[in-house]
Amino acid sequence: GLRDPDTKEVLGVLCLLRKPPTDGEMMSVIMSLGKPPHYKPKVWGKEPPKREAALTKGMKKLAYKGPQYVVYLMAVKPAHQGKKVGGALLKAVLALSDRDSVPAYLECAGERLQGLYGHLGFERHALAEIEDPSNQEGSGPLKMASMLRKPG
Repeated sequence: GLRDPDTKEVLGVLCLLRKPPTDGEMMSVIMSLGKPPHYKPKVWGKEPPKREAALTKGMKKLAYKGPQYVVYLMAVKPAHQGKKVGGALLKAVLALSDRDSVPAYLECAGERLQGLYGHLGFERHALAEIEDPSNQEGSGPLKMASMLRKPG
């Protein structure tokens, strides 16, 4: 995590894994935090198990084989977004990647995030377009990308 040196407030956090988690490991983490939020209809609409299965299948197409540092989760408090907190967190990961000669890997949705990570040296590794099997009104395909940054 990253804290403000004066107030000690947590500005952002990043979870880094040495290898991609298995589906069972991901579900174990999710369930330890309580019922997944996307199972609440107001959050994720109808038929969340079908939507989750489609997402999991699509994301498997993005995977990178081989040793890697996986940026599993990154969050920056809304009040501190746009202030280079996320970049500072990622630069710590890139330093580990360079030190250990292992690529850094992450997954994201949307062109904006791809551009943001591209500025830090990540390159698109794979793309997946994930259709919503529930045909929920207004939901289009989710465009996901995996990005890889080779060690420097």
